[in-house]
Amino acid sequence: MNRQEPVIDARFLKCRTLTNRVELAWDDLERLAAQSSLPAADASAAASAEPQGFSLTEAEKKALIARLAPAVEASLRENLKDAVEMAASNAVTRLKADLERSVAASIQQAVAREVRKLDLSEIVKR
Repeated sequence: MNRQEPVIDARFLKCRTLTNRVELAWDDLERLAAQSSLPAADASAAASAEPQGFSLTEAEKKALIARLAPAVEASLRENLKDAVEMAASNAVTRLKADLERSVAASIQQAVAREVRKLDLSEIVKR
């Protein structure tokens, strides 16, 4: 069975495909994994390096709120301002288009009414 080699992203390497395989049996892999595992002392040191629970005092919480609230408020106000301006602009555009259509229709109806009222025979006599 002929197997296609995996493709490597050309942005990172000059060649686009793998040409060589690493021959490694499962036994060799297990042996290498066992050799590379951390000793017990290193494992406990690594575990202690992980972040522990973190809590803020009430004063720290108040200070954090006092610092973050104005920035969040300013950002929210700016976004709301932009949203309102866009909505108002869209509404004005729709209103203008509706008025133009309405005025055009009103003019056509008024002209049609006046034309029907005209007595064309009197116009021809003039």
